[in-house]
Amino acid sequence: MRNAPAWLLAAFLALPSVTSAQAGAPTREPSAPTADQESVLREGIELHDKGEFDQAIAKYNEVLAKSPGNVTALFELAYSYLAKRDFAQSFATAQKGAEYTSDLLPMFYDLMASSLDGEGKPEQAIEMYRKGLALAPDAAQLYFNMAVTYRESLNRPDEARAALEHAAALDPMHPGAHLLLGQLLQSSGYPTPAFLALSTFLLLDPGGAQGLQGYGLWRAVLKGPVAAVPDYVGPDAGMRTNRPTASQKTDQGDFGAFESQLPASYTAFMRKLDGGTPEIQALVAQVDQLLATLPKTQAGTTAPSFVTRHYVPFFVALKQQNFVEPFVYWASQRAPVPGVVDWLQANEPRVRAFLGWAAQYEWPKP
Repeated sequence: MRNAPAWLLAAFLALPSVTSAQAGAPTREPSAPTADQESVLREGIELHDKGEFDQAIAKYNEVLAKSPGNVTALFELAYSYLAKRDFAQSFATAQKGAEYTSDLLPMFYDLMASSLDGEGKPEQAIEMYRKGLALAPDAAQLYFNMAVTYRESLNRPDEARAALEHAAALDPMHPGAHLLLGQLLQSSGYPTPAFLALSTFLLLDPGGAQGLQGYGLWRAVLKGPVAAVPDYVGPDAGMRTNRPTASQKTDQGDFGAFESQLPASYTAFMRKLDGGTPEIQALVAQVDQLLATLPKTQAGTTAPSFVTRHYVPFFVALKQQNFVEPFVYWASQRAPVPGVVDWLQANEPRVRAFLGWAAQYEWPKP
């Protein structure tokens, strides 16, 4: 058993129509699988993972013929139907699974919503995500996949960002939520919030499949605002630099000090490189300089944003604990930056201390 996929498919022609259903609390009790049924289910999962979806479906149906209330078989069956783009069958199977009380209930709603979105019905998919959340309000994955639908199918980044904030608050260890939130913040004109969200992703999953993507976005923020004029040259020894732009949005918090330092910090970074400082050491100095500008408290009467409530206290504490250096090396482990792996190996006790502190950190409750 595994999570339903976060990816959502575009509409496909000539597929049966999927209809949304009214959500209600499940009333049926699932049946306990036998050892033989569990063995067949494992065979089905192995077939699915090889891309042999029809064979996997046959295995799940074999179990369901003997035990119609086996929710694991229902989940895996719906998942395989979704993988082969049979949205109608995936929806119907997940709908049947949602009649049973089980820990898989939010995932059945996730599959129904994904089926609707896959058939080109994103508004109905959003409705289904909300129905699932009404029954399982702590299901971070439902919020995450709702955000994907808002972003990819409906092009509504503000709603996507709000859903991702819920996902990250409910499950602070969900790296994908922080990565996608960082992308949305970066593209929407929030450099400091984007930097903090992407930094959190790199804390959690720097070596994963999306590690380099997240690292590239993170380094892009550190270069400062994009130049308004491509050939603009700054005053420092003819060095090409970024032209400061108009003040950034402040509804996520007042990060004027951080953002005003971005161009100068990048200029200092480049100057260090020109002077022979290793890139990773120059990067540590830049991040350390910028984190020192984060406001320890947000003045004013405006209610705190997700960024000021969730991200800022963590990175203020990280700086106070003198963990900027191990954090930057840890975040850079998949990047083609010389010296990173050697430093991580030579400083293993310090890295372990940093990771232990981060693991014990108490993120704010939603």
